[in-house]
Amino acid sequence: MVTDRDRPRPLSTFPPSRFPLRCHHGASQAHGCRCPGCVWRCPSPCATPPSAVESYTTPPSAPKTGKAVDARLVVGATVHTKAVHITNLAELSRFRGALARTFYLDGAVLQVVRSKGKGGRNKTELRTSWVWRGRTVEKLLGLASVRAGPAPPHELLADQSAVELGAPLTHASAPGS
Repeated sequence: MVTDRDRPRPLSTFPPSRFPLRCHHGASQAHGCRCPGCVWRCPSPCATPPSAVESYTTPPSAPKTGKAVDARLVVGATVHTKAVHITNLAELSRFRGALARTFYLDGAVLQVVRSKGKGGRNKTELRTSWVWRGRTVEKLLGLASVRAGPAPPHELLADQSAVELGAPLTHASAPGS
């Protein structure tokens, strides 16, 4: 006696594959076999076979643009870094106190230096110019420790421009007092 277990599964239950399954006559799974005595019952044939041209066409895409240039790699660009990269922590702590580790300085890129590291990997360093306490300091810093643009203002530092302009912060700063 023949049971369902002995019969082969219909092709529609097989997962789709890259190479379509074929019955003993060579008919593909998409178009089915028209033989009435075929053991491999293929699904009903599709009305119109898909053309190769339609299935492989892709919609037009937007033209590709080049990579954006890293602003830190432009000579003369304004950059900022933590002040501990420019001077030592002891000196910085004397002038900035508890803010020594979070204080930023503005500088300019003088040169981009590309070279190989110890393990043969590429490294990019920037020769930069910084102003610290009235003197100009030139440092060769790694790309990872330099950020593009001017330094963000620190929220704990007082705005010194208002004091320099003589804004009426107290009664003693007013002229004629």
